[in-house]
Amino acid sequence: MNMKTIIISTLLTTLAIAPNAIALELLVSSFDGDEILRYDGLTGDFIDVFASGGGLNGPLGMVCHTDGNLYVGGFNSDQVHRFDGRTGEFIDVFASGGGLSETEDLQFGSDGHLYVASFSNDQVIRYDGTTGAFIDVFASGGGLNGPAGMQFGPDGNLYVGGFNSNQVHRFDGATGEFIDIFASGSGLDGIEGILFGPDGNLYVANFRTDTVLRFNGTTVAFMEVFASGGGLNVPANPVFCTTSGVRITAGMNDAWFNAATAGQGLFVTVFPDLRAMFIAMFTYDTERPPANVTAVLGEPGHRWFTAFGPFLGYVAILDVELTEGGIFNSASPSPVQTPNYGTVTVIFIDCNALILSYEFPMLGLSGEIPMTRIAGDNIARCEQLAVQ
Repeated sequence: MNMKTIIISTLLTTLAIAPNAIALELLVSSFDGDEILRYDGLTGDFIDVFASGGGLNGPLGMVCHTDGNLYVGGFNSDQVHRFDGRTGEFIDVFASGGGLSETEDLQFGSDGHLYVASFSNDQVIRYDGTTGAFIDVFASGGGLNGPAGMQFGPDGNLYVGGFNSNQVHRFDGATGEFIDIFASGSGLDGIEGILFGPDGNLYVANFRTDTVLRFNGTTVAFMEVFASGGGLNVPANPVFCTTSGVRITAGMNDAWFNAATAGQGLFVTVFPDLRAMFIAMFTYDTERPPANVTAVLGEPGHRWFTAFGPFLGYVAILDVELTEGGIFNSASPSPVQTPNYGTVTVIFIDCNALILSYEFPMLGLSGEIPMTRIAGDNIARCEQLAVQ
């Protein structure tokens, strides 16, 4: 495999100290330099060399684990190296052996174990997620040739991109048995990384065309060339990571509000098994109605909407749905639901603080609202679930 400097490898999302500002940092694996570089995620300005050393040789796949550490696969070292996720200090060689040859992408499964793509022998190898000890060859076959990117999908199955097969192969997430070819064609050429984004769609890094393609995560229909240009050169293993904030669990279920805008807020319901979140927001119109406008029930300026979508780590990206045309406690007339009315992004800073970002393109309306819980009864449960 002829490798150049890998331009994009891992997207690392972090929160700034300022309560209403969200800062992004981009971690990039430099294959030829044997370093992990850090850039400002908003401006692209170089910050520093975040991690290096410890025998790291040819870094490619990276994963930010819930333990706060950064795990990096060394293509030439045939090892998985562990670094402190906040300081970048080298900790140890976490995993090696078991036939691992030319380390590519890596993922932690729902069982807590580490899964590593072994490029040269067309295998996915499993290691103990706590000790790093070799367990078994988890997946192979099904025409897999040059596994170079992988992720556990929303359905719990393992999706593996074949660099040489130009296909996305699906394996049973529990047994490792081959299921089918999930995606192929549509310009796939030298797959060097795949992921399901917070929007539920599949992103594929194309090594040979210097592009990142997006496919519908349900129908597998090709959607668009999502990223290209700007000097992008052989993109590899894009991964949305979470190293700050609190990961979303059922402990977030509660009523949330902003004290500065009392009388409005939202209810949050998390479905952990679905990796999905539902919110119902109660608020007001953007302008007060004329004084002569009245309502039979409630107040004429009242507004509410619902939103539903997937979450990843501490971030949920939700589609807003507008429901209209109904009458109180009546089945007739039937209400009409308008999907894709807008988008809401919910980021949990800690167990008692979130930032809700909203965008309603048809209205030209966008902004951010910091919120806290109305009551603190569920904070302890949230903190307990966050570390499990």
